[in-house]
Amino acid sequence: MRKVFLVLMALSLTGLMVACSDDDSTVIPEPTEFGIITAAIDMGYTCTPYNVQLEADGGTAPYTWSLAAGSTLPDGMALTSDGRIMGLLESTGSWNFSVVCTDAAGTPNTDQVAYTLGVEVPANPSIAIFYDSDATVCGGETMAFTPLDCYVFIMLEDGDQDCAWAAEFQVTMEDQNGDPLQLGTQYTHSYVTYSDAVALTMGDPFNGVAITFSREMYYAYEGDIHVATFGLLLLEDLDNLSFKVGPSPGSAQTRPIIAACDATHSLVEVTGRAAALNYSN
Repeated sequence: MRKVFLVLMALSLTGLMVACSDDDSTVIPEPTEFGIITAAIDMGYTCTPYNVQLEADGGTAPYTWSLAAGSTLPDGMALTSDGRIMGLLESTGSWNFSVVCTDAAGTPNTDQVAYTLGVEVPANPSIAIFYDSDATVCGGETMAFTPLDCYVFIMLEDGDQDCAWAAEFQVTMEDQNGDPLQLGTQYTHSYVTYSDAVALTMGDPFNGVAITFSREMYYAYEGDIHVATFGLLLLEDLDNLSFKVGPSPGSAQTRPIIAACDATHSLVEVTGRAAALNYSN
């Protein structure tokens, strides 16, 4: 009887030890292979803020990003340490550069990938807003009490089928961080005028405006249609202003609209790109 008791006790202790061993065990996963997984970046468009997030996988997070030695980005652009390429594009062209990503492992892993950023003038129809005396500069440092003359254009592709007959939109402005500028605190309006080729049907650019112009008026133009000019007086030092064009308040549309020249062409709901000349995604 004593032997049977000892055997049973030994078996119980063995089972308990196995159970405890199973409960306390910790499986440490093998680290996955580290690398940048963003193969290519989006095309950029002049006068349009650019914002692309690069991605990496594997290794040990968090990741730190930087430009490779000898690489540069276009004027107005920067690469943040968390892997975001952002800024306001000003010039057309093609830029080749490489980025480096480093993980947080005890012995850090690194990966490097080369990218090409192409920048073009947008093909539209779309609404563009420029500022300076030549209507070409899209960003830059501005001082307090600097007056700005701003120009609104409807940008057209070649061909009559893409010409515009009417537009409805609202203009807002943002600083380099994407925060809306405050009227009366950071800027004030000084004037708004409209081209002879447009008929104002409601409002103003800052509160929502609808404008129309006849086909004959359109034919008076060569190239893009100048819709309006407005003046701003800056009350603070501001860098890299960007204009956004959104739908007029109260409109059933979720984006600005541009109508085609004749009834055989339907309304174009603009699905353009985020920002200065274009529209929030």
